[in-house]
Amino acid sequence: MAAHVASDEDWGSFERTRDLVHLFQERGLVDPPMGEGWLRMIGFRNLLVHDYLEIDRRRVYGVLQENLGDLEALVSGRITSAMSWAVRSLIRVRSRRLEALSRVFARLL
Repeated sequence: MAAHVASDEDWGSFERTRDLVHLFQERGLVDPPMGEGWLRMIGFRNLLVHDYLEIDRRRVYGVLQENLGDLEALVSGRITSAMSWAVRSLIRVRSRRLEALSRVFARLL
């Protein structure tokens, strides 16, 4: 979702998911502590999904126990306003595109 917002809002290019954190921080949508948590989550997700290392279940359990605050922040007010803004922005951009496509199709019919 963050990639869609950054692209639709024309915030510049990004090569990696972690670049999105900086784009959101530059616009004041994510504060530094939340940005650091987001970066850690991205790194941990990459370890799990891409199997860079053999997964140690104790490590996964430890991360979940010790870093629940980061996960809770995603559903709390600290990130809700930024994500709410992002969703509204995405809907607005998609609506403009849909309206433009509708006008093109209306001319063709």
